[in-house]
Parts: sequence; C-alpha cells; structure tokens
Amino acid sequence: MGAAPTSKTFARRAAARAALLLAGVAIALGATEAYLRISGLGSPTSGADVNLKWEPTSPYLQRTTLPATVFAPNYVGAQVYRSVVSGAEVHRVEVRTSAAGLRGPDADPAHRYPRVLGIGDSLTFGQGVEENDTFLAVFGRQAPLRLEVLNAGVPSWNLAAEVAWLEELGWPLTPDLVLICTYVNDVEASVLLPPEGGDHPIRLLSPDWAEAATGLRSRSNLANLVGRHFDRARMARAVAAVKQSRRSPNTTYLEELRASLDPAAIGAQYSALKSTCAAHAVPCIVVMLPVLVDGAADRGTDLVDHLARLATEAGLPVVRVDRALDGLTPFDRFVLPADQHPSRAAHAAIGRELAAELRGSHSLDELSRRAVE
Repeated sequence: MGAAPTSKTFARRAAARAALLLAGVAIALGATEAYLRISGLGSPTSGADVNLKWEPTSPYLQRTTLPATVFAPNYVGAQVYRSVVSGAEVHRVEVRTSAAGLRGPDADPAHRYPRVLGIGDSLTFGQGVEENDTFLAVFGRQAPLRLEVLNAGVPSWNLAAEVAWLEELGWPLTPDLVLICTYVNDVEASVLLPPEGGDHPIRLLSPDWAEAATGLRSRSNLANLVGRHFDRARMARAVAAVKQSRRSPNTTYLEELRASLDPAAIGAQYSALKSTCAAHAVPCIVVMLPVLVDGAADRGTDLVDHLARLATEAGLPVVRVDRALDGLTPFDRFVLPADQHPSRAAHAAIGRELAAELRGSHSLDELSRRAVE
C-alpha cells in the first residue's frame, strides 16, 4: 500500500481545485462580458441609467404669481441626458424660448396666419424631442390650412396652472384657437417644482456607493447590469417608503389618480376655462392625450373617459387622440428606457391624429374662413 497523503498533498490538491474553479469563473465572466458588449446589453451609455440636465441650468425657469413655474424668456440651451455611470452624453435636445417664454420662436408680429395656442405639460412641451418634432409642430404641418402654432407646454403643469397661465399671460398673445392638451395627471391638485440647480434625476446611484463601484460600472457592462439591479431595489424601497405615507400604499400610480380624482374641482377648472375663452370670443378645444404605459394591463382609458365627460359637461368640445400610439411598440414610444416621455415617432403619431381629428371641425373651418377674409 502507498503512503497516506500528507497535509501538504491535501493543500496542493485544494489549491489546484480552487485555481480551476477561479479559472472557470473568470472564463464564464469573460464570456458573459463579451456577449453583453457585443449585444449592447448593460452598456453604461444605453440610456437606461441617465440624469436629465438643463445646460445651462439657469435661468431656464422662473417663478411668478401663477401656481407653477414658467419658462424664462429668450432662453437658449439644451436638455442633456447623461449617464450616471460614465457621465457620457446619451441624448441631447436643443431648447429655445421666445420673448413670451414659449418653446420656439417669437409669435409673428404681423399675425399673418391663424394662431393656435397649445397649452399643456411636459408632453406638450416635447421633453426629449426637438422643437420641430413635437406633436404641436407636426399638427401645424399636417393641418389643412396654414397655421401659426405656439407651444405653451411647461413640464409639471396641471390643469389649474394651464388655466391660470392662459388668463394671465396667454391672452396677450391673441390666439385664434386654444388647445388644452390634457394628460391624465394634469388633474393632480399640486404641481411639482424642479429642484434647485435644474437637475431632474431619473435614476441615480445611491450616495453610499463607493467611487470604485462607479468606475467599475463605467468599464464593465456586466458590473453595470448588476448595479442596475441594486439601483432598482433601492428605488423600490424609496417608492415603498413614499407610499407608506399615502392612503393606499399598494396602489399603482393610475389607481392613485383615480382615488384622488375630484370631479367637482376638475369641473370647476373646465368651467373657468370655458368662461375665459367665451369672454375673449376664442374657441377652446380640450385634447385628450395618450396614457403612456409600458406594457401594463391598466391603460387608464376610464380616466380619459371621465375627464372627457367632465370637459363636455362644462360645454367644451373634446378631441381624443389617446389611441394614437396603439400602432407603436413600447420600445418605439419612449425617448429613452429611463424617460418614458413620447419619442419622436410617438409625437408624429399624435400630431397626425390631431390633424385628422380636427380636419373639417367647426373650429378649423372658422379659422379657414377668417384666413380667407
């Protein structure tokens, strides 16, 4: 019989097994990293982990006596999406405002064409898309007559802010038609104000992450993919903490909107809108925009139905374009995975649908008659 293995032999065998195991893990990790890089999954510049910054940050918004902020006049800058991991620019949109603080050029002083004033929130403004690609710009090009379309969309506005802005600052622009472009969350009672400095973090690394982790994520798709998992877990905990302070901690956002819906208050806002438009002898149309959801079963159609009914009861005509995105995949609908505002393709679909719905309407026929006169 041979000699019994010594402790040194056991140690050498254990070391050999450990080396083989580590080599196997390294090969597997290397193969996974190679696959992720070839496929683009987990890329630090893919748009899944971004901050939205305004550059320059100041002054692009200013506060007034209105219940919300407005754009500063004559702003020239950009919305820039940067990776929170590498700092690289992922997406950029140029932004300019007029002397009246609207996105786009100044109103034509000669007022040569019928003037349409579109009022709304960040969807109307066109967050993440260029000025000429917003649905209002597409509508202006698709309309059956030449129009001057002014974009009075401001991120975070609600219905109360939109009506207040029209009464105080909108009428001096002498519109011939007003479009109140309504997204379902415009009925919220409060308006979110952007934080100081102009940053709108969509997804941020937790402050307790070491600087080395950020450096590793910027160099490895696999490390960034794992980091995203922990990002989502921290975000879920943060959302859960917020929900604990609410009446229904387990509800979705659309369910929260349903629970907080105040028909009397919304009806009063629509009635105020009807009154101010009637006082200025200018037609006003409420445009119901699509509810942006990513594959969710809850499409929010009942919310759109409810708001449309309240507007109609207040005597306002309603145009619905809330099904305009049905032909687009979720991937094609959004600016970026981390910013689910409408993409250029989505804005084009909404603009075409709006032009089609308004073609032959009494309001456009009246504008066409005035243009001929």
